[in-house]
Amino acid sequence: MKKLLLLTLAIVTLTSLVYSQTTPAIKRGGVIVYEKDGHGLVAAPTDLGPESYYGSTSRPWIYAETGCEKLVLNGYSDWRLPTIKELNSLYKNMDKIGGFDKSGEYWSSNEDNYGWARCLLFIDGKQYWNMKVSGLEVRCVRTFSYLTL
Repeated sequence: MKKLLLLTLAIVTLTSLVYSQTTPAIKRGGVIVYEKDGHGLVAAPTDLGPESYYGSTSRPWIYAETGCEKLVLNGYSDWRLPTIKELNSLYKNMDKIGGFDKSGEYWSSNEDNYGWARCLLFIDGKQYWNMKVSGLEVRCVRTFSYLTL
């Protein structure tokens, strides 16, 4: 009985250590991507799922934008689609942030007036234009500032 108790304790301890080393800390509503001079960018810890698209399994740009704007996560409601520059920062820090589809294509907020928006392919970091009706992955972000006016 004593050996079983010790074995159980060892398994729980090892599981806790592995989980704490692979799960990023949640701060300011998500995972801090960067901060500088009192300002920073936070990424949601996971991609938006189908429930964020009102039951749709596709992720067209308008649902991505609306899904981020309506997101309330960890007490914050100022989420939005990242700019292409911010999305590139997410790509460069994807292992730190976690939870990305590493072969997925992700929407940015950068758009034109002709039905196209910028996106980034996470398998190689290439940026390109895609039709807004296409179904892509979505990771919401928010900015923060330590300064109060």
